[in-house]
Amino acid sequence: MVILTILAIVIGPTIGVLITLWSNSKKEKNLQRMNLFLKLLAYRKSYPFPIDFVNALNMIDVIYHDYNKVINAWKKLFASFHAIPYDIPAMQRKLLDLLDEMAKSLGYLDIKQTAFDSFYEPKSEMEKKKLQGKLDQETLRVLKNSQSFGIPIQPNQNNHK
Repeated sequence: MVILTILAIVIGPTIGVLITLWSNSKKEKNLQRMNLFLKLLAYRKSYPFPIDFVNALNMIDVIYHDYNKVINAWKKLFASFHAIPYDIPAMQRKLLDLLDEMAKSLGYLDIKQTAFDSFYEPKSEMEKKKLQGKLDQETLRVLKNSQSFGIPIQPNQNNHK
């Protein structure tokens, strides 16, 4: 009877601590998966892809390693990035498939892909992107058509013997 009491005193709290550690680990992994999903969702229609989006994509293999459907959707998206010619509509569909699988793994079973496909971007941002594109093109045109910048180097004419 004394042995059972001692075992209960020792084993009870140990099991409690182990369950707490397991639960905290599971919560942390779920939080990592959710943060990754939200980051991809936030940048899903941004072109060119921001580095945060690219970095998030590169974490999928680790954070979702035990979710085969997510990994398979990621592999298909990854392959679409290397298709020649680059097919943006196909890549976009594969990104929606990936987001759909990630949402399901997080318990969002009722969200449709059409929800992922809709995206709000303020008109001012669209105009800023257009202007930046025009500025980039004009800068490139000027650079390609310029011989040099600054004062050209003149041959030394005082160098006669």
